[in-house]
Amino acid sequence: MPTAQATTAPTAAPTSAPATTPEPTAALGDFICSYPYAVDGNAQRAHISDVRVGAHEGYDRIVFEFEKGIPALDVKVGTPPFTRDPSGLPLKVDGERFLVFILRGGTAVTPNGRVTYDGRTNFRLDRPPLVQFVQAGDFEAQSEWVAGLTKPVGMTEPGCIRVFALTDPDRLVIDLAAP
Repeated sequence: MPTAQATTAPTAAPTSAPATTPEPTAALGDFICSYPYAVDGNAQRAHISDVRVGAHEGYDRIVFEFEKGIPALDVKVGTPPFTRDPSGLPLKVDGERFLVFILRGGTAVTPNGRVTYDGRTNFRLDRPPLVQFVQAGDFEAQSEWVAGLTKPVGMTEPGCIRVFALTDPDRLVIDLAAP
């Protein structure tokens, strides 16, 4: 489990206007390129309602949407072989470098067993930086996802990310900088 903590919780967009996905600007914060990385959430348990992945000019974006609240997030460098949680079965992830995203308290299942997200859990972009984004597991209110990335030229780490939160609806946004 990563030990570094971000100094602030994710920022939230104003709730008075309809939420839109903003384009990257300096106001969204800097990209970070060192791991482990962690950011606090605002909910002990947040139920995933949607996951989206998209390619943009200069970055790829991963969006986790939640029914209510945003969980804490840990990001660490991953090394194959990967396994599915809780089964321990092998998980193949394409890419040359890997980041593992752990949503602490982020889950697609409520305590009474209601499934809040049964959509895609394996996304392929097949372009830099994101090649594949796949769920490794959702167990005991913790969801784990692995990003397979292209190898950035001249970088020792997998790549740089920017993480921020939006509200109305609650979303955790992860931008992966293009090499």
